[in-house]
Amino acid sequence: MTLANPAGLWLALLALPVLALHILRPRRDEVEVSSVYLWRGVEATVSAARPWQRLRPSLLLALQLLVVAGLALAVARPVRLTDAPVADHTVYIIDASGSMAARDGDPDRLSAAKAEARRLRGEIPAGGVASIVVADARPRVVLTASGDQDAFAGALDPLEPAAGAADFAGAFVLAESLETTGDSIAFVFLSDGGVSDADQALLPPGTTYHAVGEQSTNRAISRLSVEPATGGLRAYATVTSTGGPKATQTLRLDVDGVTAVTEEVTVGAGASVDVEADLPAGERVEAFLEGEDLLDVDDRAYAVAPSRRGLDVVVAGPDDPLLDALLASIPGVEVTRSATGVPAPDADLAIYNQVAVPADPQAPFWAIAPPAGAPGVTVTGSVDQPAATLVRTDDPLLADIDLSGVAIRAAQQVEAPTAETLAAAEGTPLLVRGRSGELPFVYLGFPLAESNLPLQYAFPVLGDRIVSELGGAALPPQSLAAGSALPVDAARDTRVTGPGGLSVDVPAGAAAPHADRVGFWTVAAADRPERTVAVNPSPGESALTPAASLLVNERTRSESDSPPRGHAPVLAWVVVPLLVLVAAEWLLARRRAGVSRRQFRVATALRVAVALALVAALLDVAVVRPGRDVAVMLLVDASDSLGAAGQAEAVDWA
Repeated sequence: MTLANPAGLWLALLALPVLALHILRPRRDEVEVSSVYLWRGVEATVSAARPWQRLRPSLLLALQLLVVAGLALAVARPVRLTDAPVADHTVYIIDASGSMAARDGDPDRLSAAKAEARRLRGEIPAGGVASIVVADARPRVVLTASGDQDAFAGALDPLEPAAGAADFAGAFVLAESLETTGDSIAFVFLSDGGVSDADQALLPPGTTYHAVGEQSTNRAISRLSVEPATGGLRAYATVTSTGGPKATQTLRLDVDGVTAVTEEVTVGAGASVDVEADLPAGERVEAFLEGEDLLDVDDRAYAVAPSRRGLDVVVAGPDDPLLDALLASIPGVEVTRSATGVPAPDADLAIYNQVAVPADPQAPFWAIAPPAGAPGVTVTGSVDQPAATLVRTDDPLLADIDLSGVAIRAAQQVEAPTAETLAAAEGTPLLVRGRSGELPFVYLGFPLAESNLPLQYAFPVLGDRIVSELGGAALPPQSLAAGSALPVDAARDTRVTGPGGLSVDVPAGAAAPHADRVGFWTVAAADRPERTVAVNPSPGESALTPAASLLVNERTRSESDSPPRGHAPVLAWVVVPLLVLVAAEWLLARRRAGVSRRQFRVATALRVAVALALVAALLDVAVVRPGRDVAVMLLVDASDSLGAAGQAEAVDWA
């Protein structure tokens, strides 16, 4: 137990005037007489009062002295020392990442974190200040060294969980930069975890971690992609269980707002299920996972059907109905036959089907079993009935493609030491990617007619990817994680429109806005076609199991530093008995009043004022005055582009 405002004990000196009033109170001797009739009309006192009296103990005097002592103690603000991680300046780091929207708080984890921050704010020593740093995709300070509890609550209230991951490293560095000279400082991190070891190493020294959240049950759409397919689109979705028991839920796929596919999905604990579906042609694809879990934002996913520019493709080699059917199914492809095998100067792609590849190709090319190989690929023999034993499914060309059912009658035996093998059989690569000078190529080691690959569903997808990659027709990815910068054209005025009709005009040269909501965004630059971007929640935020503890960073804390101690107010234990004492003293004084009615009324009003002041103190009513201290943070660019002279000039200016 200690006193937050010890100077309040000076108020105990009020006991001196109380004692003086009891000593100086005039007193006359009591005399019994038979009648007061003869005293009528006497205007002067017939005997002098004695002004100085011997102090006589009484219950009224004891009550008044107790009231004075209680008032002095109340003004001194007694507090109980706690182990709460607060100090004269306490910095609260609030995690506002996507997982903090999980509904195992009141109503969510972020609300629970804000409630805990308010509780800890009440334990800061009298005269202490608090700062708030929000950790989301763009860390920021929303309150700096403020002693106003209402301002603290006002800064917390508007915070909402984002859909993306948090930049914890930036938030920790920002929080540590708020340290003020001369005051003890403490850091409180309120989060459900999800902090990498590298980021934990940047925690401010001595940070106290308060875990938020208790449950982990959650299923999420962790991936959604679409590709062109014959007659429409092909969708690939992955449903992942990040916590909780086995569950069956409904996956719904919509195209341009119309439901196209509904499928029941059963996901085991900690498992993932891949779903493939044919969809009609369209632009915007949405996936919905229906069912109950802790997090709603990851139960929806968004994808934009890929668009491409037209391609001029030159084909050299014998007539091949299988290859012709593939090229005819790819939108925007114009095919030209070449007897010489030399593509036109403006061709986007050349396909050499079982014919020699020129020594100096003039365009990116796809070589299909050329007799003499290709630049960087040497044919050394043949292999009968090879089976694909190695398939690089982590490569964009082969992602979600199953080649296990492909049967090959005969393939070339090749060596490609400088190329990248994407699929291989025992003793030979089957599909490789490489470069001939500055030109990319793909090499297929067997003719299409020598296999059942054209009969596989994977063939049109694989062929479309090869043609798009080599021809440069595929546009940059149209899907972003929440919190990422939108792809605006820095050289043009751009209008960005987000979910809910939010519209932002971005002048040329201005910083790109960040996608802080999930859904479809449109980016329309001047003199350019409108572009649709799908923004999805960060997959890492779907893991909801709270971290019980984090690594404590002790990189700069010295052994002599004592841990910060908090102050838990115990004013109620003083004020409530004091109010009872004031009431008892008033009742006793009323019964023994020796003053005029007016004087007693004034004294009663003063007692009421004292009681109201005590109640106000109990309710923590404060008068906020404008502060004269301003905290200024200077951010100095120390990058190499500024140069040593520029850095020195910036520091001098600061």
